[in-house]
Amino acid sequence: LQRPVRRRTGVTVRGSRAGGDAILRRAAGRLPLPDGRLVLHPDLAIGRSDAVAILGANGAGKTTLLTALLESSSADSDHIVSIPQEISIAEASALRTRIAQLSDAALGRVISTVSRLGSDPVAVLETAEPSPGEARKLLLALGLERTPQIVVMDEPTNHMDLVSIYCLEAALAEFEGALLLISHDLRFVRALATVSWAIEGETLYVKDIEPE
Repeated sequence: LQRPVRRRTGVTVRGSRAGGDAILRRAAGRLPLPDGRLVLHPDLAIGRSDAVAILGANGAGKTTLLTALLESSSADSDHIVSIPQEISIAEASALRTRIAQLSDAALGRVISTVSRLGSDPVAVLETAEPSPGEARKLLLALGLERTPQIVVMDEPTNHMDLVSIYCLEAALAEFEGALLLISHDLRFVRALATVSWAIEGETLYVKDIEPE
């Protein structure tokens, strides 16, 4: 498979740089997991321009850590865009209501973002129940309207075809704020993140990521 050639679309992926030292932070300690295990970790913090990937096997505790970070955050919720791994049918259908409430200018920006992410915006917006991949693109496009300081995505490449994955990668690479990603797609991670929080057994290790 040949990697699609990236072309600038003129669409800006808007974000903002946070003030202060960190957007998300968790003091050193042990993270309790649903199965009763504890994961030992050092101080964890995401600064205003950091790009961090949480890595580990299935069931290692990645999503639990992500949830704990978001729940303990003191940042304004408008400054955080969080895209979950799975979106329910009800949540996907509710996106139409949110879109209907947008101003013409905001709707135009959302349409441009969806297009840049590799989907036909007209088809997406006219669908009563967007597919999981389309719903995630809509959530991201709507979230970017808030000019967030950080984008958080759990398995961002799930439910996306190859073209959409590369389009998402290109958009996130231009995002001006911080990134926090959970992904098994190591090529995608290496293209965007510079640091990994790798959960191995009952310990989390902070490691630099070598670019692809």
